[in-house]
Amino acid sequence: MKELKKILCITLVLLMCFGAVSPAVSAIRDTDAPEILYRDVISETLGERFKDYNYKFLHAYNADGTAPQGEEMPDYVVGQLAINKSDDEVVELYLGDYYFYQSYYIEHFKLKYLIYSSAENKCYSFEEAWDAQLPNIENVFAMFGTKIKNDNTYIKEVYGVLGWDASSDEYIYDFITSYNADGSTVDEGATPDYAVAFATVNCFSTAEIKETIGNYSFYSPNIYSPYRLGYLIYSFEDNKSYSLREAWDLRLPNVEIALAKVGTKVGFYAEEFEKFFAPYREEEITDPQYPWYGYSELYYYNSLTGGSIEMPESTPDYVLVDATAYHCPPAYKHEVIGGYVVSSSWGIPEGITYYVYTPKDNRIYTLKAAYDAKLDGIMNVFTDYGLGFLLGDMDDDQKITIKDATYIQKSLANFEGFDVDKKDPSIPDWVVIGMADFDLNGKINIKDATAIQKHLAKIS
Repeated sequence: MKELKKILCITLVLLMCFGAVSPAVSAIRDTDAPEILYRDVISETLGERFKDYNYKFLHAYNADGTAPQGEEMPDYVVGQLAINKSDDEVVELYLGDYYFYQSYYIEHFKLKYLIYSSAENKCYSFEEAWDAQLPNIENVFAMFGTKIKNDNTYIKEVYGVLGWDASSDEYIYDFITSYNADGSTVDEGATPDYAVAFATVNCFSTAEIKETIGNYSFYSPNIYSPYRLGYLIYSFEDNKSYSLREAWDLRLPNVEIALAKVGTKVGFYAEEFEKFFAPYREEEITDPQYPWYGYSELYYYNSLTGGSIEMPESTPDYVLVDATAYHCPPAYKHEVIGGYVVSSSWGIPEGITYYVYTPKDNRIYTLKAAYDAKLDGIMNVFTDYGLGFLLGDMDDDQKITIKDATYIQKSLANFEGFDVDKKDPSIPDWVVIGMADFDLNGKINIKDATAIQKHLAKIS
């Protein structure tokens, strides 16, 4: 989990109050903080309820299905809400052709997701969004749910291989797509080379399975399946079913068709990282609640066009990636790089999970190694993308001043409102403490305030 630093102010222009049109939202976006994009406008809409939640931005789109451009305010924002407690109560919902499953819920937003409508200045739960038939709602469901159409095409062949009784209600089956080895579509009435299906035992668990295969990420809420994610590819020629992982490792012809149909594309260079993590992969995953490999591309830098969170037309100089291999539930840690406190989950290899990939020479750096190597534009991951928190910036004004030294002094003196470990509820305590440790000795004391003063004296 990454913690990011900036929240730009999103101004609400309530024209309705003046008898004009419906509420409009400023096009200014807090683009320096991708994890918390649109946090302010959503918190304003939810009011008091929002203070109990941890918010994460997931997706933004316009009513016509297009992605927002530049500083344009999108028509819809998809976010995730979490609370600082666990609950064993299971939520299972079918909305349209999609199945959702989670091990706990949050009051009104049972699935932890919300959709914010900028035109209405309103937050919808997924159930409300479906009832209201918001534009392109099925595209959103496809990202976060499992499509279940009860399409039994090729069920006889698949169940035959699995040894299942097709007449039993013990199982769930859904045909997804079919294709030929050369990538062509299947003519009507013809037998395909491959069929993609979702097949699992009709018994549920609180486990959530996530995995990255190739350039696609996958999610499944159900571990009772002969295949880890529940999806399989049936080969008519071999009369054999393959898991998505097996199909990818064997490079079945045009396996990308299946991956793209049931997964979410997470980037352009995931395959290179999969090779990088291969030595750390366990032969058998013993705890399906945690992925062996997670991956997402966050930021692309090109010296000619600058940085962007959208893939540039030309090959980028480097890509900032959040990637890790897990053998166990992740812990969390922080590291100071380039004067910024960067936090993340702690996977394998040991350390924070941010990497820098340079496509032109096919090289993977840790973020620290990329900084030490002085890669061109590497500071942009902090100043432009917004990764990390500026070391010592206790008042969050994006610079180091005497006020930051004073903040630490007042905190040590127990002044009300100046508790270092309660500076901002959206930032974990251990990250804030790391921000206050200006002399990097692992302790928060008066020496940190003095170190800031000395730092300012040198640059004045």
